[in-house]
Amino acid sequence: MSFWNAITQQPPVILTGEMSGWPALAKWTPEYLKHAVGSKTVEFQGDRSKSDRFEIHKDAHRREMPFDQFIDLVSRPDAGNDAYLTAYNSARNTEAISVLHPDLGFPEKFLDPDVEQPTA
Repeated sequence: MSFWNAITQQPPVILTGEMSGWPALAKWTPEYLKHAVGSKTVEFQGDRSKSDRFEIHKDAHRREMPFDQFIDLVSRPDAGNDAYLTAYNSARNTEAISVLHPDLGFPEKFLDPDVEQPTA
């Protein structure tokens, strides 16, 4: 059995309290994020409400805008689920949001920070 097949056959795990010490939990407000990242351009999935099959047509939903404007967009009370950053957009956003990495922790009890990719 391959590594990935073995992983997909296991039940999900819920870890509670493991991020409680991460600085992001205290720091990440819309204003902090806008100040930290600024107007660097990010790619996101947008206008999802215009398609029932937004996941299948994900390329048609790619949008770009300055990060500070994106935060304003998603912070509106009526924002809903129409715009968000996804793993699909992550390669385009790595540099822009890298300034936020120091605010993240690492689950060292469960993962080895020196391992880049799992092996089969």
